[in-house]
Amino acid sequence: MTDADSGEVRTQLEQAFSEVNLPITGPHDLSAAFRSGDNASFEIADSEVTPSELQLAVSPDGYPYETVEAFVDELVDTLEDGA
Repeated sequence: MTDADSGEVRTQLEQAFSEVNLPITGPHDLSAAFRSGDNASFEIADSEVTPSELQLAVSPDGYPYETVEAFVDELVDTLEDGA
């Protein structure tokens, strides 16, 4: 993922998770951000990713996240490592 892609993905994820109640203590806390459930998706590079796939991208050891930005940072770092 390029820096430009990373910035775009970060912005998209921050907007999507802006409704989440903090702290984020586990994947169940993320469901409020996705009113359309798995019908929602994010375009990352040349792929579309569902909320479930994003939730699996974060290590369970990373919770809790005190801010949306910290959670998104972890997601983007994980996605970049996997790219």
